Amino acid sequence: MKKSSIEKTVYFRLRNAILKRQIAPGTQLVELTISKELDVSRTPIRNAIKLLSEEGMVDMIPNRGAFVANPTKSEVEQAYQLRLELELMAIRASLYKLDEEDFEEMCACMQEEKLALEAKDMERYLKANKSFHMVAVKKAGNTFLAEFLGVLMNKIDIYIMLFDSFFDNSPTTPKGPCEHLAIVEAMRSKRMEELERLVRIHVEHALESLRDRVREYKMPNEIFKELYGKKQ
Repeated sequence: MKKSSIEKTVYFRLRNAILKRQIAPGTQLVELTISKELDVSRTPIRNAIKLLSEEGMVDMIPNRGAFVANPTKSEVEQAYQLRLELELMAIRASLYKLDEEDFEEMCACMQEEKLALEAKDMERYLKANKSFHMVAVKKAGNTFLAEFLGVLMNKIDIYIMLFDSFFDNSPTTPKGPCEHLAIVEAMRSKRMEELERLVRIHVEHALESLRDRVREYKMPNEIFKELYGKKQ
């Protein structure tokens, strides 16, 4: 197998294990252990972990090693607070620039969200959700604001994948899609005060779904033995 294929295989196996919550937040990714269990050299493992770090799924701590991202409750709250303020800034700048084509794009994103929820496809849902919010952000015409919000939403998506409960066969339905519809209606009618209220509620509900679950996971006794079993 080519080096690039090995690296890609290791990357996807680690990434899937993290997203499926088979490896707990805060778990150290030990190259030697992974190397033995997957029967590959340490170089592709190191490169795969680096890619996961660039995505925000892994934290590289100097003199300690690589650990699955494990944000504190305070860090999660700070991320959402900053997202709220930046998004409100973007909406204020873009409200009177949004046209029917933009609203149609938002509605298409909402339809994609619905399909993703039905399929229980978290990554697809998060992609549609981000696309919905970024329509107004991009319309604001501030390159730095769009860049910062994009990076921040990517970070928040990692938190959602690590901690959100809906995709664990939860009987509850996310409030986001219905709230998105109300937000679009307020945008169409240019009701800024109502729009700000709706966005604040929307972000708070999103935060509520995570706040009580952060730090819920425990460190496992055995990581890759239990995860992968016998070598393929």
